[in-house]
Amino acid sequence: MNRKLLSAIVGAGLVAVACGPGATQNPTSTATSGAVAGSVASTVPPAAGAATTGPSTSSSAAPSTSLPTTLATTTPTVQCGLIDDLSGATAPIVTFSQDGYLWFVGTDSTDCLADLPDRVGTSPYTWGPAGDKILFADGTVMGVGLDRGPLADLASSLTWTRPTGTSTIHVATDGTLTKTSHDGTSSSTLSPLDTHVSVAYHPDGTTFAVAGMDEVEQGIWISTNDGSEAQLLAFSDVGVVITEMTFSYDARRLVFVADHTNDGNDHGYHLHSLFVEPFEMGDGTMALGSGGEFGTAPHLASEAPIDSIVVPFEGTGAAFTQNSFAFAQGACGPDRRALYLPGPGEDQEAVVLLDAPGFPAGFLAGLEGEHRIVVATSDDGCTGPFDWYEVIVDATTLATTIGLSGTGVDAVAIHSTAPPVDITLSGVLIDPFV
Repeated sequence: MNRKLLSAIVGAGLVAVACGPGATQNPTSTATSGAVAGSVASTVPPAAGAATTGPSTSSSAAPSTSLPTTLATTTPTVQCGLIDDLSGATAPIVTFSQDGYLWFVGTDSTDCLADLPDRVGTSPYTWGPAGDKILFADGTVMGVGLDRGPLADLASSLTWTRPTGTSTIHVATDGTLTKTSHDGTSSSTLSPLDTHVSVAYHPDGTTFAVAGMDEVEQGIWISTNDGSEAQLLAFSDVGVVITEMTFSYDARRLVFVADHTNDGNDHGYHLHSLFVEPFEMGDGTMALGSGGEFGTAPHLASEAPIDSIVVPFEGTGAAFTQNSFAFAQGACGPDRRALYLPGPGEDQEAVVLLDAPGFPAGFLAGLEGEHRIVVATSDDGCTGPFDWYEVIVDATTLATTIGLSGTGVDAVAIHSTAPPVDITLSGVLIDPFV
């Protein structure tokens, strides 16, 4: 079937799409076994306890005290048509693709957002920071009136620009950074460094962090959004590669992964964060000084790879702090796990969210005293089809329970509108971290 994207956007928001006139809304069901109607039954993995050095294959936390509500989806009988406007939905919402359709999870049902083209297939995707368009793993961008094709020169580190996602940026095959407008009408090459490895846009949109090397130093740099005036933020040793970076939504921290496997010391993979809120000096100059790293040691040192970092949205529950984040540990396979780190202190331990191969897809809004994280699981924790689970973490005990769940999806991502920030690194004088 040659499908066409039918979603619509009003202003900066997504207009949700459901089954059109005459169609019935997709049914929902509850199941104590975790089975979804019309699909193979899936049993919810047991909650797991704390781990600090590697994935766990057994559970040490108290078992789940609540059974999941599993949402069923069926193929719409007609093309999806307009229903609701999600532009005002600033709280995070679970969305997923399944059998060529894009869905979102409402309060008591799953509703169809769009009929996707065959060519995006089962591709992973992320929502733009304004919640109005989707970026697929090959560089395809889709939204109302938007159908940007894949990027021919994509090498790594594909992400949205901020604050509204008017463009995407990626490391190209020739090692430069390439910024491409969301509609594909313009493109520019940025070269703040001699080599570029990974990139992350600052939430205010005026600067971005880029890992790589200039003529002399290697590390993480802060560049203006046109690729000029790069300042070294953090040094890294020879052989260390910064594989992934992300700013917290309040712009106060930069979380990143350092690959030390080729540094000559076989130190594996380190998970770090830097405090990047500038301060005002006596002469009125805004500066960012060394000493902002939380602790002298990384939050986690791992023999296995670390990736898929996700951070909580600002204001998602009184128990949340912007110091929390989740990530995946382990290469694709049976030992890969989604973990949660409640804070950056050296005494904090990473909690295994589910005792099944998988990765965190993102945070949801939580009530006071709880954190909610969506985890996608599959046979190898990397490729679909996926089951997804809303893992509820008690903020005090770190015990886990399961909320909503779904099975047999092609990809899952969290829809939300990124909050505005009052922090900028534009014009800030930086004294590099070590």
